[in-house]
Amino acid sequence: MSDLTEGKKLQKRLTKDHNATIQRLEAARDSLEIGTNSYLHYEEAINEERRKHTAQLVAFGVIPKDLKTASATRFMYVSFLGVVPSNQKELDELLAVQMKAACEDLDYSPESEQWRAELAENFKSDKPSNEATQIQTAHPNEPQRVQRA
Repeated sequence: MSDLTEGKKLQKRLTKDHNATIQRLEAARDSLEIGTNSYLHYEEAINEERRKHTAQLVAFGVIPKDLKTASATRFMYVSFLGVVPSNQKELDELLAVQMKAACEDLDYSPESEQWRAELAENFKSDKPSNEATQIQTAHPNEPQRVQRA
């Protein structure tokens, strides 16, 4: 099964037919003497066939109408790597900018600061937060029990 689209198949068929027609016309023309009226008619038929084929390719959008205005090849360099600092000062500046941007939507109003302080006071625990945790297992198949020291 061909993976060509219908448009590509049509273009291929048109080009194949065009090339076969040109070959037949050139073979017939070559059997004639140069400068005869019949020879000139074959030359005109070959040129007309080439013009028709080019017009069909333009109509299907394969080639542009005006080749002069066709876009030229250009290379665009696109980098997906952000700014890479070259020294500690640039790193500090970059991190400061990124941190400000990340915290832009945070609410630092006096009311929210007071609310945070009340929450911290209400949920303050008697034990330090960095205490050691021990995991004890009586048997390999039993679930683990966590005890705080």
